[in-house]
Amino acid sequence: MISTYFNAFISGDLNSYWTHLWLLGGIFLFEVIVGVGIILEVTLPMTSRQIIATGMVVGGILFGIMLTLGLFVFDEGVSSAQQSKIIALETQLSPRVPSKEQHDALQGLRGKVLSLSFMSSPDVEPAFFSAQLQASLIDAGIEIKPYFSPPGMNWVGTLVYLPKRENDNNVVDALLFKTLTDIGLNPAKYSFDELGLPVPRDVPLIIVGARPFVFTETQPHSVRLRMYPQTGAQKQQQ
Repeated sequence: MISTYFNAFISGDLNSYWTHLWLLGGIFLFEVIVGVGIILEVTLPMTSRQIIATGMVVGGILFGIMLTLGLFVFDEGVSSAQQSKIIALETQLSPRVPSKEQHDALQGLRGKVLSLSFMSSPDVEPAFFSAQLQASLIDAGIEIKPYFSPPGMNWVGTLVYLPKRENDNNVVDALLFKTLTDIGLNPAKYSFDELGLPVPRDVPLIIVGARPFVFTETQPHSVRLRMYPQTGAQKQQQ
């Protein structure tokens, strides 16, 4: 039993709240016991030297308790910040899966957006995430037209290409863009004039790229990566 608790204590598997409560309570209790023991040894009437010594003991105990408590609060703050960074990193590295809230928000496009074209980077994660987004949009009654990405072309982030259309359709396209933004995809908006791919230009095109890079200060909306074909000399070098 003792070895089990000891191993759990070393590995950090014990309940954090109760472990800190017992340890801090023990520290405070034994500091008070030491102070009481020293004070009980004082004979009355006390000399000025004994008064100073007693004041130093009591003050040392009180300040020690406050500093111990302050150290605990500071360590908890550091631990919480580190835990938040770990959770953020795990979220950044784990495959994206549309949540129920995201799925429900996409259902708000039912009857408004009739059809969409889809394309994704050829990597597994963006292709998998794109397929799940398409499934949610199909549930909303939207016709999906998937297209393969050209060989050697990858994207980062989510891109939306919108056609030039009449005012009513522009409102629908704006609703589509707003919905994608509200569910956290933060898409970059482009016109088909900036796209040199053979896809229909009368239907909005959504391109799902790899997860955006982690930037410490600023972050672009999207990045398009193109791998150029090797020259004959490069192939011979390999």
